[in-house]
Amino acid sequence: MTITKALEPLVNLYNRVESYVHLEKPTQYAKNWLNHHPEALKANVLAWHVFYTGTMVAFVTFLPFSTVTNCALSLVAGVSYRIGIAGNCPFKFSIPACLGAMAFLTSKSSLLLIINGLAFKSLATYAIAILGITPLVLYALCIVIITHRDVEEYIQNLPKDPGSCCVKLSKPLERTTKT
Repeated sequence: MTITKALEPLVNLYNRVESYVHLEKPTQYAKNWLNHHPEALKANVLAWHVFYTGTMVAFVTFLPFSTVTNCALSLVAGVSYRIGIAGNCPFKFSIPACLGAMAFLTSKSSLLLIINGLAFKSLATYAIAILGITPLVLYALCIVIITHRDVEEYIQNLPKDPGSCCVKLSKPLERTTKT
């Protein structure tokens, strides 16, 4: 059995869902509204940065290898995704998400000290906690700056915008056979 044949029921389910779920009009409405409200678009893009970072933290945390290996794998996955799929998208999430995951994992213990209030027991623990969350703070500043820059550039280039950055299928997925 080939992999294409094995995945045929999944492809059929995808095609059936696509035929009943009509998201094109609401998506276009939301896109038009966001294009006229850059601050809301920035908030939306920032939320997506946080979401992608959270998924990358889960990816790095639950892989069965060492943390260094998991971070390297996530960075390779992020770079390959950006090159292969997200190259035409105006907003780049994959590499910042990898770096954000690494920043979060590096800062996690210090962040917990601050949240639990243990960092405030002495000046030394406070200084260590503040230094420990520096990567996470730098990541947060980085995504704010990247988001601002990317949204401003996107808004300036709207007349040239060809539409969606994603590939739109002109017909449902089909099983291909070699002849």
